[in-house]
Amino acid sequence: MKALLYSYLSYLLVLAMEGRKKPNIVVIVADDLGWGDVHFVNPSKDKAAFAETPTLDKLSSEAVVLQNFYVNPMCTPTRASLLTGKYPFRINQAISYAVLAERWPSDGLGLEHELISERLEERDYVGHLVGKWHLGFNSPYLPIDRGFNTFFGLYSGMFDHYTHKIMNEPFTYDLHKDVRNASGSYYEDVWQSYLGIHATDLFTQRAVDIIEESKENVKSLFLYLAYNTPHSPLEPDPTVFSTRNAHITDPKKRKYAAMVTQLDDGIGRVVQALERTNQLDNTYIIFLSDNGATWTPEDCWDFVHGSNAPYRGGKTTTFEGGIKSVSFIWSKLLPPHLHGYRATGLFHVVDVYGLLEHLTLGGVSQNGAHGANQCATEVSQHGAGDYGGSCERSGKSVSEVGSDATRHLIDLIDGHVSAGRSTILHTLITDVPSSRLLVYCSNSNYPLPFNYSTLRHGNYKLFLGTGLSHMCGSDAMRDSCPPLSPHPDNAPENTRNNISVILIDIVKDPRETTNIADMHPDVVREMTAIIRAYEVNAVDYW
Repeated sequence: MKALLYSYLSYLLVLAMEGRKKPNIVVIVADDLGWGDVHFVNPSKDKAAFAETPTLDKLSSEAVVLQNFYVNPMCTPTRASLLTGKYPFRINQAISYAVLAERWPSDGLGLEHELISERLEERDYVGHLVGKWHLGFNSPYLPIDRGFNTFFGLYSGMFDHYTHKIMNEPFTYDLHKDVRNASGSYYEDVWQSYLGIHATDLFTQRAVDIIEESKENVKSLFLYLAYNTPHSPLEPDPTVFSTRNAHITDPKKRKYAAMVTQLDDGIGRVVQALERTNQLDNTYIIFLSDNGATWTPEDCWDFVHGSNAPYRGGKTTTFEGGIKSVSFIWSKLLPPHLHGYRATGLFHVVDVYGLLEHLTLGGVSQNGAHGANQCATEVSQHGAGDYGGSCERSGKSVSEVGSDATRHLIDLIDGHVSAGRSTILHTLITDVPSSRLLVYCSNSNYPLPFNYSTLRHGNYKLFLGTGLSHMCGSDAMRDSCPPLSPHPDNAPENTRNNISVILIDIVKDPRETTNIADMHPDVVREMTAIIRAYEVNAVDYW
């Protein structure tokens, strides 16, 4: 193992000595792609049960596949964590439980949080964002205000794939082409120019154009390609629908499969462009989904026949189906033994920030990100270095502190196959203001994650809060949610504010069927204390 690690580090040294460009970074995010939607994370299952995804199948067979990579339960929280390296509650508690909505146009990801795009710009990268932003609707909260040189896509969370019209309030069109250069920043509404062209094809072509343009650039490329598919509405390309996935006979499921295949085709074109321009060998591709597949009732506008099988729940919940993301890291620069390796360690989307800092061969920021280099204070307090708490990361460069001081995804791509977290805070939500409550679909009894927190610690997963009764009493969960238990420290005389809990042994019970809280009150108390420690540092609502 040491020989392999030294070989990899020697390669990076040679790269620097030869004056070659830093590696290109391509981050590809699918929108609402579920665990049960693709074969590469379900290798033991019959391939005929899945949509055709030849590109993802090939890339993942050569990549390190992350079998336990977690994200947040909805779009905005995951995108915020990806770009900041922070849990959402450390950014703003509103981002912890909901997506940014067009009805709140003044809101956006706070400017006090340094994004990885800004970090990489300091390291001489040229940043481009293609696709879905969903972190602000007006300047200074737009991509080209936040370290990206160009943006082509939608500010909001979803739109009609062909007309590019927002599907909910305020029902306006949302396709923009923004550019920042030496002469200034320019924001352009371009939906009319692309009317009738499928968004997946538009975003793929823009990504290909960027790659073509970057081949002569002395600076390295940072491409954040955030597709808005297979998110609703269910609108695949008719040709893809009619000519692909003939093995899926249900027409609605085949329409959804066509959207997944169309996504795969687009990624294939991006990889081909990198290869055609001789940039592929010096590129890292990180692929993930922002959350699990939607699992709304069939009468909901957001219903698209996605699958999170074999896991419980889906988008908007912190059951495994909502937060376990299909993901891999591909690069010819990876240590040889990681090609085709399936990593079983725990990782979270916040870890990507530290990984990108590491891959771009610069220092580690002091922005308080939760992705790597957790300080010794938290280790001594909690017995593990995975906690956000009040700890900020070391300001030392990777070369100064050495690879043994880095964590999680960094350790993994450096060759340590046993790397991984012991703790993940899946969500922390308390006292949601009534002005911020959203009604999802036309169904007011749908389980948005209000007023409960979820923590993974070792083999255990704890759901904690007064809002669990709402979630488990919802239409979608009533027949499948494990029975709730009272918190062991509830005051009998104060039933109104009593806290409910669900404790799962997630290793033995990955489908989350059995609440064992009553059998392990000490575990409940220990994990409650960890959540309470996080709450001290929660940023208030807008």
